[in-house]
Amino acid sequence: MIPFLLKLCIVFLKVNSYFSQKETDGWSPDKLVPNGYKPSKPPSTPVNVEVSVVVHQVLGVNEFEQSFTIEATIEQIWFDPRLQLPDYKSDENLVTLPDTFKSKLWTPDHFFMNTMQGVNKEVQTVPLHFDLLKTSEILMSTRVILKLSCVMDLFDFPQDSQECYIDITSAFNNQKRVNFTWRQFEVLNEKEFSKFEFPSYSSGRCLSIRGPDFSCLRGRIQFFRRLSYYVIRIYAPSFLLVITAFCGFWVPVLGYPARIALIVTPLLTLVTQQTQINNEINVHYVVALHIWMMFCTFFVFMCLIEYALAIVYCHHIEEKKEVTSDHIEERIEQTPTHHQTNSFENLWISRLVESSVGSK
Repeated sequence: MIPFLLKLCIVFLKVNSYFSQKETDGWSPDKLVPNGYKPSKPPSTPVNVEVSVVVHQVLGVNEFEQSFTIEATIEQIWFDPRLQLPDYKSDENLVTLPDTFKSKLWTPDHFFMNTMQGVNKEVQTVPLHFDLLKTSEILMSTRVILKLSCVMDLFDFPQDSQECYIDITSAFNNQKRVNFTWRQFEVLNEKEFSKFEFPSYSSGRCLSIRGPDFSCLRGRIQFFRRLSYYVIRIYAPSFLLVITAFCGFWVPVLGYPARIALIVTPLLTLVTQQTQINNEINVHYVVALHIWMMFCTFFVFMCLIEYALAIVYCHHIEEKKEVTSDHIEERIEQTPTHHQTNSFENLWISRLVESSVGSK
């Protein structure tokens, strides 16, 4: 008896599913939009738009342009009471709407306030995805690549951390007509940077450039710069260049080629490094790395000055010895052979002659 009842229940469920599917098949997405529907106008009642932003990758942070690039999925969910919804209940989404419905339905007029000017062609999107949810709400999802501006404070560069924002607001509708609220904001750590460690993030609200009456959402991403990258690339090489220049003190003063190579080569390399740093960061003030490079260049330059002073001093000593030797020889030649000199004077002259000959 029990197996018979189980089979009867299964048959009943299949029949019910069949007729339900028939009922759904009789409804098409074209019936969603009623006659007289104007996609350019929002609903007469205030619309609450739930926004989800999932940042899949932070593609890059550019200190020179003061910008950062992200790849993200943006989802917006809202309810439009003007739409004619099917009378069907399910645990799944009712309908996946075609991409062409973007021109047939009213959609929130959001935009990113800090998008870089003149880079609209760099904002790439995949085809929009529309879903009609079981809650009679519209879900619009798209995947974008955005290049956003980020005002950076680089005084402590490269021991700094930066906060960059994703600001979303409405273009034409104030909060009385369209209100944005956060549903989700998340940054996935799928890609690890060589220059930055994994970011921390949070979400909140901000002040719209359209005024306080317009809704504005802000996603905050904090980047912690990886110091080890600059230790290997800048600090360690520049320190070794200074040590190389100091090694020139072990070379004799008269070893001109070796001394010049050990001083001029580090100096030119430090100047090249300084140029690369200036090309990397576009600021008009001194940062911490500039001070380090300035001290390294100063020490190497002082090595060059020391070598120049050493050469001048050595030439001065040599000229003094030559003058002393010539003066002694002239006095000896001018002294008569029969002249009886003092024993102390003879001893002094002989020692001067020996010292002058030894110096030669």
